[in-house]
Amino acid sequence: MEDPGSPGDTITVLGMGVQQEAAAKRGPGRPKARAKRRRHQEDEGDTDFDAPVSFNATVDAGFTRATRFNSGSNSKDPGVETLVQLITGLQKTLAEQRETQAREKKAAETAGEAAKAVEEAAKATKELRDQIESLKEDIKALSPADEEKRIVNIDARRARCEKKDIAKVKDKLERALRAHEATNGAKIDFIRTLSGDRIEVCFETEEQCKQAMQNLRWLEVAMPGARLKGETWYPIKCDGVAKFMVIDPEGDGQKFRDNVLEEFKKDNSTITVDCEAKKVVWLSKNKDKDVGSLAIWLSRKEAAEYLLQYVTVRFGASAAYSAPFIRKDNPGPCFNCNKYGHVQSRCKNRAACGICAQEHQTRDCQNKDNARCAACGGPHRVADRGCPAHPQRQNDWQLYRRHSNCYVMPVESLRILQLNVAKRREVQWSLINDRDTTDFDILLIAEPFIYSTDNDDKARLTDHRRWETFTPTVMRTSGHVRHSFRAAVWVNSRVQAQAISVPSPDITAVQIQSEDGPILLFSVYVPRAGQAVHRDEDTLQESLQLLQETIQRIQRKEGDSLQVVVAGDFNRHDQVWGGNGVSEDPRQGEGDEILHFMQDFDLQLCYHEEP
Repeated sequence: MEDPGSPGDTITVLGMGVQQEAAAKRGPGRPKARAKRRRHQEDEGDTDFDAPVSFNATVDAGFTRATRFNSGSNSKDPGVETLVQLITGLQKTLAEQRETQAREKKAAETAGEAAKAVEEAAKATKELRDQIESLKEDIKALSPADEEKRIVNIDARRARCEKKDIAKVKDKLERALRAHEATNGAKIDFIRTLSGDRIEVCFETEEQCKQAMQNLRWLEVAMPGARLKGETWYPIKCDGVAKFMVIDPEGDGQKFRDNVLEEFKKDNSTITVDCEAKKVVWLSKNKDKDVGSLAIWLSRKEAAEYLLQYVTVRFGASAAYSAPFIRKDNPGPCFNCNKYGHVQSRCKNRAACGICAQEHQTRDCQNKDNARCAACGGPHRVADRGCPAHPQRQNDWQLYRRHSNCYVMPVESLRILQLNVAKRREVQWSLINDRDTTDFDILLIAEPFIYSTDNDDKARLTDHRRWETFTPTVMRTSGHVRHSFRAAVWVNSRVQAQAISVPSPDITAVQIQSEDGPILLFSVYVPRAGQAVHRDEDTLQESLQLLQETIQRIQRKEGDSLQVVVAGDFNRHDQVWGGNGVSEDPRQGEGDEILHFMQDFDLQLCYHEEP
């Protein structure tokens, strides 16, 4: 049976399936095949019906259309129906196969396009990555961190050349760089001017900057007298460092091992952060403790920022805490002009002597007997701890004014503490060293603890850098050195005071200057009536007489603006003083002479309700 799907085929069905003739128009050379099939049918005994039934079908690309169906009777032939169903099934199967092939072809084409798209996307991704890397390099070249590595900082204050015209400076530096073989390839990107005759020279690459720093002949030629400032390091503070991990076991307990910086870099560096350390110092001074704090300087800013953010710093098997290292402000004066507020490296002023304030360096001073402060103009050296221009004085007080070259402060802010320490060493030492007493300006002490050294018998008081001590101008020479005097004054170092002469070993007087005028202060000790210990000690009347004479003498000099403060242990009881149990005290009325003295000089009584 020929393929019914071929175009132009005609199928003829004869009889009830008894005789069939299939004739196909197959072109030249096919009659023999048709005759052979006809003889075969005759041999099988097939006969033709008188009323033949013919079925013509045209098959075109899998679609069959019946052109004619004639029958001599109304009866249906089952063989024809079966054949039609078979052909229809074959056509349907063929159509499904072709649809499947079409889908597979389309899927293959889609897969090819997808593969091509993936390949193109991969190519585009690679190009984009290359562009990103290129942009990263460009951004890195323009970043401040990279710029810092290409900069050389030059101090040109002593340079004997042109410094204002930057174009000329750059041209001169470039010619000096080209003139030497070691720096011939170095090229300057730009020059930035800074305060204090300092300039920053930025090279095009980091390697060129390193070459220029290692070979400074170009700087000597281009700018004679200029000097290269050191590279910038970035310090951090490390708390809780285990000392056994960093100190030399054969040292003094503070000496670091020789390879401590290399070990620090190895312990803390990462793939992206290089924690190269340049310097390390102890901040803790106690050698006996197992842990301590230290400061370590890193060569890169990003490394310091990383360790501060990470908080943990490693020292071998142990770890410490990182914190910002805050430098304390330099309280001293500038070594060039001897004024406060800046350091020598940033000074733009002319030189001034720290001894006589003349225009020369302190080391060259020939006028050491005539002291004059270059900072405040007072009659003292700039190193005087009581100088009113000192920044520590300005931090503690708000009001200053030059008046008689003395420290000026408001009267209402004056804080005075009076105490009888009864010659007890522990009480006096704790009083002087206690942080709570640093807010006081004057300490008026009765019966202080006095001691002497093995070298001499001179009476000495407890000394402290925060306080300046004043003792009576007259000492008691009889008896033990601890009985040399019984009144003293400690003046805070932020207050400038001068001693006032009083001919008594039990009265110490000092004078300070306030905004409203001078203040005269007395520290007094008077023994109890009838219980004199020393034959030459003053009675109450004699002490009051000395106070009166001293006040009148200073008043004649300073005028009516003089204010007077008298404090001490007078060992006299009176109801005016107040306090619990005052009515039960049999010694009432001993203070009459003191009250008369107060009336004469218009003094007011200062006391607590509960003495």
